Amino acid sequence: MLLIVAFFVFKGLMLAHLGVADYENQIVLLQQGTSVEQAGAWAMQVDPLTQWLAAQIGPYLN
Repeated sequence: MLLIVAFFVFKGLMLAHLGVADYENQIVLLQQGTSVEQAGAWAMQVDPLTQWLAAQIGPYLN
């Protein structure tokens, strides 16, 4: 359970740090890669929980 929470927090941090446009560009690049990279792109897709976490974390990054 802790790994799942850490994974979503990591995604939220990345989204807050990069911004939506850059984050999505990185996902597109991964989707064009190997099958492992494509699996990573699927796992790293933006979801409602990640968006919410990024919104909570974002103000603390500036």
